[in-house]
Amino acid sequence: MITVPSDSERLGKTEARKKSIRKLLRLRYVLRWLPRKASLKRYPLLGNFGHQLRNRKYLWSFKQPYVGPAIVIGSIVAFLPLFGVQLLTVTALALILKVNLPVLAGLQFISNPLTLVPIYLVNYKIGSWLLGTVGFAPTSESTVGAVFSGVNSTMIGGVVLGTLVGVLLYGTYRFRLIWEERTSKVAL
Repeated sequence: MITVPSDSERLGKTEARKKSIRKLLRLRYVLRWLPRKASLKRYPLLGNFGHQLRNRKYLWSFKQPYVGPAIVIGSIVAFLPLFGVQLLTVTALALILKVNLPVLAGLQFISNPLTLVPIYLVNYKIGSWLLGTVGFAPTSESTVGAVFSGVNSTMIGGVVLGTLVGVLLYGTYRFRLIWEERTSKVAL
């Protein structure tokens, strides 16, 4: 016996379809700024390795095991004083650690020319406070020593601040996944 869906059942399916289309359009708007397989030729240094990057499926997968670690690693690299070589660094890290490349590259927009000075200043303050607390107070005996202690303080502060931001972003991501799973079960 063939059953015909009622108008309310059809309306529910139509609303669910519209809702999923709206989600995809929002996701598409966010993802258009990130590197994709097809747009690798636009990046001068990545374009040379494009064929190798395109063949690795884990670099482009948005499944949780690939995205979760990419959020934390990308945040740490974004706060390190590596401005100018961040994209090369995250590409190498994505290949080595087998995580999502668009998420890693997208998080590098945290440190841009407008936010660079405040981020590095906070990194330096946190790093020098941590080094002073442990007993490695920066010495200013020579210019070279002061530069190295400043770089060390900035690197340590970047790792600490990047880890904090990464854990916060990862927690938000996990909360969103759990919330999405619960609401999708209710809708069914």
